[in-house]
Amino acid sequence: MLDSNLAAESRYFEVYIQPLLKHPNKRPKNVRYFFQQGWLGWRHSVQQKDLKATKFIEELCEQLYKENEAEFLQVVSTIIDTANDSGLRTEQAEDSLYSALKGSELETIFSCQLSLYKTLFESDFRLYGTTPYFYLCKKYGKTHAVKDAEMFVDVSAGEKFQTIKNTSFSLPNGNFPDLVSGFDNHIRNAGAGHDRWETTDNKTVVLKVVDDKSGKEKKRYEFTQRQLRDILQTCRVNLWILRNGLLIFLENNPDVEAKIVSKRVYKIREIKEIAESFATNRSFLLKEFKLDNDRTVLEISLKYDPPIIGRNEQIFFGTAEAYDIVHLEESVKYEYQMLNIVKCCLMHLDKSKIPKVIIHMFGDKKDETLGTVEYDVAELAKLLMEEGDIQIPVPHKGTVPNIECKIDMPVRVPYGKGGIYEKILKEQQKKGFKID
Repeated sequence: MLDSNLAAESRYFEVYIQPLLKHPNKRPKNVRYFFQQGWLGWRHSVQQKDLKATKFIEELCEQLYKENEAEFLQVVSTIIDTANDSGLRTEQAEDSLYSALKGSELETIFSCQLSLYKTLFESDFRLYGTTPYFYLCKKYGKTHAVKDAEMFVDVSAGEKFQTIKNTSFSLPNGNFPDLVSGFDNHIRNAGAGHDRWETTDNKTVVLKVVDDKSGKEKKRYEFTQRQLRDILQTCRVNLWILRNGLLIFLENNPDVEAKIVSKRVYKIREIKEIAESFATNRSFLLKEFKLDNDRTVLEISLKYDPPIIGRNEQIFFGTAEAYDIVHLEESVKYEYQMLNIVKCCLMHLDKSKIPKVIIHMFGDKKDETLGTVEYDVAELAKLLMEEGDIQIPVPHKGTVPNIECKIDMPVRVPYGKGGIYEKILKEQQKKGFKID
């Protein structure tokens, strides 16, 4: 729940993601996603053994693609189409626990911990545990009743957990039961599943496992808040492995990713959230977002919102590594940034039914109105062209002001040398060198 920093994320990316890439010096297609995953790798204390396990998942994907291409692509497509809803559920559960930890009673904290545990198990693990489960069913004939490959995603988390956990053999580069450490059907069921838990005077929570028919207690667990926190962290690490093993495979194999056919229809709420995040990364604020249910008209209000840049910033990694942060600026046309945000919206709509787009434009000064423009469908189609020269849509109403925006680019430099490097880097910018 801590804010990340782009310069820090770049370092986490180098530590946790770059070693997994087939071409480590090439910028990933979805660089912001992998920057954030690097940061999460640090937050979750991902270790070298976990990176090896991530490669293990990637290898399972490679083998499945070679031997079961059509079914594998169906499974991956369904995972990708389902990921947003799963992520939203987990984000809400994480937010609830974060809020509880800021001052709630112990019972509330335990309740939120158990609720998050259930969500990680039933939502995230059910989704991303599909890869090793599908592999075991296809390669080693594990019992299943799935008729259509895309339905492997909907097989219960408990079934996937038991299958993976009870796999007695290991492969040269990985061990299946290790992928489910932290997860436990009993904890899920006795916790937020069936609510058979109580707190004690010793500030612990007791979870009771009961026989469904006789009501007799079969087993009990007892945890402190700290022990439950550690279990949740183990679950987060294994979900990081399962999720990024698949997505690293797709990043390393763009020809495979190109074959994935998405059936997903994004909800209006989801498109708005994606556009808000996209705009923020480009120093814009999405003030309003209106898309009618028929998806024929998209109306948005965009405000140039440059971040407040700190000075003399430093970041530290443990006790042995530190950097100064130098902030450089790059000028970009307002129009280009605005149209990139529009393109982001269109990419998540039916490309055969592009809506008319109305944009209300605002500058960085308070209440500074820059006018309104409208684009018809034929012009907006230029944004989605994948071949040929880049074409800029022309509004059929209104005019985009010919102004530029300043984009912040934080750069890591050696500790204690920020002033020196700032002068050098700015001189390089003046000479036309690209700062990457």
